[in-house]
Amino acid sequence: MKNWLNNWYLSCGSGIYNFMDLFILAGILTIIVITVYGVKKHLKNRYYCKVCGNKIEKDWITCPYCGRSLKR
Repeated sequence: MKNWLNNWYLSCGSGIYNFMDLFILAGILTIIVITVYGVKKHLKNRYYCKVCGNKIEKDWITCPYCGRSLKR
């Protein structure tokens, strides 16, 4: 049993470096997930006029660029 465990340990590379690689990969994955979440949240908070396509604020009643009423 101990011999099998030792062979598996050696086949995975040095144990410490293997764990370091896992931590580095987990860190990179976490950074990617946080970035994607932040970008999606940022894009979700943008509002655009459906006629002229300009960026507008959420609480505006009319679009200042084309004059269209934004309330439904």
